[in-house]
Amino acid sequence: MRSETAAASWLALSLGVALVISPAMADEGPQDEPTAEEEAAPEEEATPGEEATPEEDEEDEEPAPEEDEEPAPEEALPPAPPVPDVPGLPPLPPLEPLESAPPVPDVGTPGPIIPTAPIVMPPLPEVRLGGFIAFDWQPYLIEVPGAVDSVAQLRVAPRLEARYQFLRAVAEIEYRHDFVDSGRNRLIVREAFAGLRWKGLRLEAGALLPRWGKMDVQSPTDNVIAHDYEDLFFSEPLPVPGILLGFARGPIAVEALVLPAFRPSRFRGGSVSRWDITRFLPSEQEIPILFDTATVQNNYGSFQPSVMDGEAPLGRGIEVGGRVDLSLPVVDIGVSFLATRDRLPSYTAYRTLNSDDADGDGTPDVLVSGVADLEITPHHRRIYVPGVDIAAALGPVVVKGEAAFFATEDPSRASCFVDDPYVKYAFGAELVLANLVGDFDLALRAQYNGDVALPAGNSDGPDRFGAVDFFYPDGGERTNYERGCLGVSYSDEQEAPLPTDYATGFSGTPEQRHPYQHGFFWNVNMAFTRSVVLDLRGFVDTAGDALLMPKLQVLLLDRLNLTAGATLMLATGEDTIFAAYGKNHRVELGVRYDF
Repeated sequence: MRSETAAASWLALSLGVALVISPAMADEGPQDEPTAEEEAAPEEEATPGEEATPEEDEEDEEPAPEEDEEPAPEEALPPAPPVPDVPGLPPLPPLEPLESAPPVPDVGTPGPIIPTAPIVMPPLPEVRLGGFIAFDWQPYLIEVPGAVDSVAQLRVAPRLEARYQFLRAVAEIEYRHDFVDSGRNRLIVREAFAGLRWKGLRLEAGALLPRWGKMDVQSPTDNVIAHDYEDLFFSEPLPVPGILLGFARGPIAVEALVLPAFRPSRFRGGSVSRWDITRFLPSEQEIPILFDTATVQNNYGSFQPSVMDGEAPLGRGIEVGGRVDLSLPVVDIGVSFLATRDRLPSYTAYRTLNSDDADGDGTPDVLVSGVADLEITPHHRRIYVPGVDIAAALGPVVVKGEAAFFATEDPSRASCFVDDPYVKYAFGAELVLANLVGDFDLALRAQYNGDVALPAGNSDGPDRFGAVDFFYPDGGERTNYERGCLGVSYSDEQEAPLPTDYATGFSGTPEQRHPYQHGFFWNVNMAFTRSVVLDLRGFVDTAGDALLMPKLQVLLLDRLNLTAGATLMLATGEDTIFAAYGKNHRVELGVRYDF
C-alpha cells in the first residue's frame, strides 16, 4: 500500500518538472507537432482592449495542484427500438425441364462476307390538286339592240398534276356558266398531256399548249396554238392535239412538233354576244336583177364546221413544226418553222337559205322579204411560217424583237379570198424597277406591231374556185387590209352570174387576221405591295383606234383575289374592225379563290 502511494507521488513530481522545462525548450529547439486533440481545442482569445502581462503568463505556466479527481460518470443511452422479424420468403415453384434444342444444320464452310449497300426506296408519286373558282360581273355602259347588257359568269377550273420520277401528267379543265348569255356556257380543256423528262429529254403527248416567241402580246411567231375569241380583242389560248419532242443541253434547246388534227380558233357568230364576229361582217348585200339592183339585209343564222381545203383527206389536218433556242448570258435567240393553216378563217362560204320561190310567183323569197338568211362555212388555207425572235438584256432594260414570214397560197394576188404573202413583225422594251421606294415595284412595257404585204410574185397559187366573179362592195384593190371581197361562182357556160347565182358565194375575211397594221401597245404595272397592284394597259394604232384597260387587284390571305377594272373604247377609226365594237365600254368586277 505504501509502495503504491510513493509511486504515485513520484509520477506527479515528474510531470510537474516536465511542464516547467517545456517552455524553455520551445525557444531552443523544434517543437513537437500538436496532437489532434490539441488542434481541435479552441484557443482562448483576449478580450479586446486587454493585454496579457508577463506575470500572468508565468502564472498560467505553473503546474496545477495535484488532485485526485474521479472521471464523470457516462450518461445512460436510451434503449434501442426492437427490430421486427424478417418474414420468410414463399417457396419457389419448381422449374419445368428444358426441351432439347434442335440440331444445328451443317451449312458447310462459310464464304467471304460481302458488305451490302443500304436499300434506297424509290420516291413516292407526287400528286397535287389545284385550280381556282371565280365569279365575274361585267356590266356594259351603253345599250346595244339585240345584244346582252352584261356578263355574269361563274368559272370553276381544277388542275391536277402528277409526277413519278421522270414521268409527268397534267390535266386542267374549266367550266363556265353565264347567267345572262347561255352561249358562253361550255367546258374548256385548258391543258391535258402525259410525258416524261429525263436528262434533258422532254416528250409530251395530248392537248398541248406550246408558246413560241418572246413578245408580251400579239407575238408574230406564236402560231402553234388556237385562240378563243369569245371577247374579240382579249383572246384566251386553247391547246392543240399533238406530240412534242424536245432536248436541251447547255445553252441549246431543240423541240419538234407533230399535230395530227387541225384545231381552228373559236369565235362567236350569230349570237347575242357583244363581241360577235358577225357585227363586223357586211350587214347587207346587193343582188342584181333585171335592169336594177336589189339590196337585202344579211341575217347570219348559223355557222357550220370548218373546212380544210386542198390535199388528201388524210393529210389535211396534219401540222408540223420545230424550233431551236440559243440562250447566252445576255441574249436569247430563237428560230422556228411551222407548216400549218390559218387558225382564223381564210375566207367564208355563204348560202342563202331562203332563196327558193315558195309561193311560185317567180321571185325568190329573199327578194320578197328583203332579208337573206345566211349559213356560213369557214375555210382554212395552208400557210408556211418561218420566224425568228430575240431578247437581249441591256442593264435593267430588256429589248425584244420578232419577225415572221407568212407564205400563203396566193403569191400572185390572183384571189382576193386568200391573203397575199405578208410579214408580221414586232419590237419592244421592258423595264422593271424592283423596290423603287420601299416595297413599291414599277414595270414599264412598250411594243410596236407591224403587218406588211409583199409585192406580187410571178407564180400562181392553186386555183380552188373555178369561175368566180370577184368584186368589192365599195371597190378596192384586193389587198390584205381592205374589207373582204365577195365572190359569186357560176357555170362555165355563162358569161356572167345570174341573180339566182348570188344565193351562194364566198366572202373574204382579212380584217380578222390583220387588225394591227401599225399598232402600239403599252403597259404600266405598279405593285404598291405584294398584295396591291394597279395595272394600266392600252392600245392605239394609226387608223384612229384607241383602247384603255385599267385594273386594280387586291390579294387577301394569299388566295383570294379581288379585282376592279374597266374596258374603255376611247376611239375607233373609220370602218376598222374596232368600229363595230365602239360601244362596248364596260366595268369589270371579279373575285377569284385559288386552291
